[in-house]
Amino acid sequence: MPAPGRSTRTFVRIGLLLVLLLTAPTAAARPRLVAVMGLEDRTRSLSPGVVEALTDALRTELARGGRYGVIDKSRQAAALKRLVVEQKKESYKACYDSSCQIPLGQALAADSILRTKLTRVGSYDLLLAELVDLAKEAVTAAAQARVPARPRAGREDRLLGAVSNLARELRGGTPGTIGVLGGGGLGVVRRGPSPEELEQRRLREQERRRRYEERQARYREEQERRRAERGRQREAAERNARVERARRELVRSRRTRLAYGWIAIVTGGILGLTGVYYMTAKVSAAGDEANEATKPEALQTAADDADKHRVTGIVLTSLGAAAAGLGAYLVISAPRLDRHWKVGGLELRPGAGPTDGGVAFSLGGRF
Repeated sequence: MPAPGRSTRTFVRIGLLLVLLLTAPTAAARPRLVAVMGLEDRTRSLSPGVVEALTDALRTELARGGRYGVIDKSRQAAALKRLVVEQKKESYKACYDSSCQIPLGQALAADSILRTKLTRVGSYDLLLAELVDLAKEAVTAAAQARVPARPRAGREDRLLGAVSNLARELRGGTPGTIGVLGGGGLGVVRRGPSPEELEQRRLREQERRRRYEERQARYREEQERRRAERGRQREAAERNARVERARRELVRSRRTRLAYGWIAIVTGGILGLTGVYYMTAKVSAAGDEANEATKPEALQTAADDADKHRVTGIVLTSLGAAAAGLGAYLVISAPRLDRHWKVGGLELRPGAGPTDGGVAFSLGGRF
């Protein structure tokens, strides 16, 4: 028969084991209660409304999945107000220091507090998040997100995406490593990327760079094509302008030759008719005067007049013939517009046709 002392200790152990077995599922099933502190903007580049919106987004994302329970925003604000009144410290209103955040979390009966801050390093914005266990006063989880600070357009959208990534990482329990905190305690800090992740990043970067180079090559080809097209259009415009100038010169030459040619022909005709008149009518009139003369002086005068009229007629007829011949040459040599011409290395096709310059000029041009 066992001793009473040993029997009592056995029953106590069995009872403790039963209590642990019964309470363990309940403790595991209860989500940890977290007080989400306001985002601390150390860059001083965001408006209070944006800071509050990012904090609310972090609260909402962290509460998803049921791993963490987030204390109500209005309840947290009321507790902070009471804490400011009790401690009589106006500096607690911002509540970014541990001296304010830890007492506030304890007053809310939270298991942990989540504090986040936004800083800038170089050309990047860094979002840092730490989940602090109030019982241990140690960081039990941490995460960070890096987003480009430039350009300013779309910066708030990028920060909102970074906040969602932070909450997703904290909520998903990303594996971490143990590190030493500033206060000497131990806590979980964010692990570095694995070799597989680094290789995937490298491959993604190579693919991104390849696509970028392809886009640049297509852009350069398109620019070259457009430059070549503009060059062809410019050359065609210049050639058309030269052709038009040459055509106008051809038309001007034709009109000038036809005009002077017909003037010469008409003038030659007038001179020729006048010469014929002198050689016929004038000479005949002088002959009549000679036949009617009774004195030797009158007969001699009539004979001299006949000779003069004959010489004048011959001269006028010769001048008329020369003028008419020159005019005929000008009319015949006038360029025709109903045929091809090459002027200055340019080929001119038929343009306005032979009627350009008037009917008379046109008919003259067809001689």
